Amino acid sequence: MWGHGGAYADWSRFLEGWSRTDSGVDGIPHVLEQADFAPDTWVRLLTRVQDAVQERLNRWNSQLSAALVAAPDEFTTGRALTQSRAGLRAIRELCLQPGLPEDLRTRLIGQIDQQVRSLQTSLEQQALDLRMGGDSTASEMLLRALRDNSLAVVTGTSDPPAVEWGPIGGTARRRVIPD
Repeated sequence: MWGHGGAYADWSRFLEGWSRTDSGVDGIPHVLEQADFAPDTWVRLLTRVQDAVQERLNRWNSQLSAALVAAPDEFTTGRALTQSRAGLRAIRELCLQPGLPEDLRTRLIGQIDQQVRSLQTSLEQQALDLRMGGDSTASEMLLRALRDNSLAVVTGTSDPPAVEWGPIGGTARRRVIPD
């Protein structure tokens, strides 16, 4: 008789539930120690952690993309970016848990931060491409919303803008201070 399945089963149940919701890390199982598992089980468990993080990150990205596509103006774009940070923080919260091995925490955070920086750069490039298409006002408005509400704030690596631009129509604009 196997009982309840031990630490592997506890972590598996937690990861399955966590990866399918937008919740935090309440109820996280105990500390993972490599010595507690057979080598193949250890690898399988670490893979499950990585898969759960990636599943949650993919869902976050899809939700953000849908919100940005539906955004009719600069304000709504900024709001979508700002609200999406909560989901990103929840993902990073799991990856920073002291119950995970340090090398796994470092690898996961590095991957997430790289994906966020890449997404931010891609979004800014799309805004710049609007300018190349002849719509400089829309480009500047989108670029301002993207930079004023940067996703990179969550990673702690918000870079300065690559392209400087001034106010539209000569009037100063409201600046949203990232949290």
